[in-house]
Amino acid sequence: MDGILRAIADGMSMEDATDFEVLRYAVGRQITDNQTGAVLDVRRAVLLTLTIGSGDTAKRVAEVFEGERFDTLAGHYRTTAAERGWTLEIIDGRVLHASTQKKADPS
Repeated sequence: MDGILRAIADGMSMEDATDFEVLRYAVGRQITDNQTGAVLDVRRAVLLTLTIGSGDTAKRVAEVFEGERFDTLAGHYRTTAAERGWTLEIIDGRVLHASTQKKADPS
C-alpha cells in the first residue's frame, strides 16, 4: 500500500497508481522477458492480460514484455483479441512513468 500512496503523492491518479503497483508486482515475479531474456524494468515494461471467455469459465493469461518487444507484437495481439472476442488489458510502464515525470517537472 505504501507504493500506491507514494505514487498518488507524486501526482498519479488512483487508477494509474494501482496499475503501476500491479505492473511492479508482475515484473517482480517474471524478472526477465520470456523471449529476449532481458531483465525487466517497471518503467519500460508492458503487462498484457488476455481474458478468454466469460463468467466462471473465463481464463486469464498474462505476460510482461520489454516495451520495445511489445511494440512489435501489439498489433497482432489487438487484432487477435478483437477477432476472437477476447478482452485485452494493457498496462504500459512507459506511459505511467511519463505521466509521473510530467507532473513532477512543471516546465
